Amino acid sequence: MKILLLLSTLLLMICCQHLQTEKNNASKDANADSLLVYLNATLTQFPFLDIASIPDSNELIFYYARQFDTSVLVRLNKHKGVIKGVIYQVAPPYFRNKSKEENVLHFFEGFSFNIDTLQWQYLSRAADSIVNASTGPAQDDGTFDAPDYMISFNSKVRWYTNDAYEALLSRFFISLKTSLLYPQMEKKPQWRRKVPGS
Repeated sequence: MKILLLLSTLLLMICCQHLQTEKNNASKDANADSLLVYLNATLTQFPFLDIASIPDSNELIFYYARQFDTSVLVRLNKHKGVIKGVIYQVAPPYFRNKSKEENVLHFFEGFSFNIDTLQWQYLSRAADSIVNASTGPAQDDGTFDAPDYMISFNSKVRWYTNDAYEALLSRFFISLKTSLLYPQMEKKPQWRRKVPGS
């Protein structure tokens, strides 16, 4: 009888442990799914961008938007030792175009480029420190025209929730502009339309 009681207790403990493991895994999946939903909802004004999963340590996405300013999305991806980047810019008149119609025109400016591993290491370390930063609870300072920032890297998504995150994200954006955006824009070929008769 004692053996039967011991076996049933052991079986019950194993079942409970299995259920707890399944519950933890389901919680992690739900967390990842909700982050992906948030990420895609944030990036709806970039309809040409399809994000199937939260960026891992080989991909970095940074987003900036502000009322009456050009919105910027930077996506860097490391694959087989090559780091490719794409920068999308959407001007304010087109940014709020959230029509659900098919074949809606979406105007943006963008370009792609490659970066070296040193730049990638610098940016990925900075992104990792931001997504792992602990800055306290979210605060609403009541500002209606505050910028929207979002960064996704290493299976985490962070967005502007308080002044400390805004400081981290704005510094990261300044770094992106000086190290990537401006140097790449300088490489853009200048063209002039010929005026007839000149």
